[in-house]
Amino acid sequence: MKVMIIGGTGFISGQIAEKAAAAGHEVVLFNRGLRNPHASYDVVNGDANKLSAFKEELLALKPDVVVHSMALTEQHAKELVSVFEGTKTQLIALSSADCYEALRAVNRGEDRADFPIREDAELSSTKHYYKSMGGGDYDKNLMTAVLMDAFKEGKVSPTVFRLPMVYGPGDHQYANRHGEIIRHIVDKQADLVMNTADQSSLFTYGYVENIAAAVVHSFGLPQTIGQIYNLGEPDVRTKRRWADLYAENAGHHFTYHILPPEAVGGGFAEAPQNFIMDTSKFRNDTGFKEPVSLDEAIKRTYDWAIQHPECLKDVPVNYPAEQAIAQLYEQHMAAFRRKIANPPGPGPQ
Repeated sequence: MKVMIIGGTGFISGQIAEKAAAAGHEVVLFNRGLRNPHASYDVVNGDANKLSAFKEELLALKPDVVVHSMALTEQHAKELVSVFEGTKTQLIALSSADCYEALRAVNRGEDRADFPIREDAELSSTKHYYKSMGGGDYDKNLMTAVLMDAFKEGKVSPTVFRLPMVYGPGDHQYANRHGEIIRHIVDKQADLVMNTADQSSLFTYGYVENIAAAVVHSFGLPQTIGQIYNLGEPDVRTKRRWADLYAENAGHHFTYHILPPEAVGGGFAEAPQNFIMDTSKFRNDTGFKEPVSLDEAIKRTYDWAIQHPECLKDVPVNYPAEQAIAQLYEQHMAAFRRKIANPPGPGPQ
């Protein structure tokens, strides 16, 4: 099949391009002239923000599949529809779990969702939900609505994937994924301080090569047309469990210091920091199985960090402060335990 990827050189879209080529598909990238130095894909120069201006050129390519990795706004989706309306091209858009109201609630410190989150769960109640943070017109719900409305009108053939916390080689968000854990291991730090809420947080993750493989697996499958899918690993694990897995991979051992959030500058945790997605629909519909095991995913993620130390330089750590906080808290708890074990005698009768 001929596959056009809008983007195609990023953390996730680059993996989609590689997996598509490895599966025997002809891959063409549409972007501002960016190329993967390790691949030989054809590149069509253009602006994803003005897709309709390149309509004639894009239609001339006659792609069987278009993967839009940069469909961030309602306008991006409208442009995509305007170009490929009336064709049989499968239009795949990458969305995000940030579209769910349950995740917005977690970010607000609320606990008001029943997990796991399925594809029909409540969506963000706020339009352009990152606008207050400088996100402008970003809104994956409006983007998805445009595609699905056009599908109902018989104009296009879309598939939308909502992605979890994606990790792996090339991750530009190491600090927000497993970077803190990996850096402690790289720096040979045995002590790891976590607050009580943080250590037990549960989020759905997805290894980048498995996410890309799922997208490629959907190419040409008629049952995926007009569907929205959550992607991600079927199992979830706490942050402390992730730390154990990375430590086991590297032959490292952590001594955990679990403190109240206020003791480590994390404020008071008003609600559990959990977000768990149901990712079974895509597997059930298509028979997809992740090609990379969890152990291998952790190994590849860790090894890449070792080979690219610059990815960890912005991960915030303060080892002296961590050790001082842990020591002070342990002294406090030791004194408390002694007091409990040796209560004062009864007062005067």
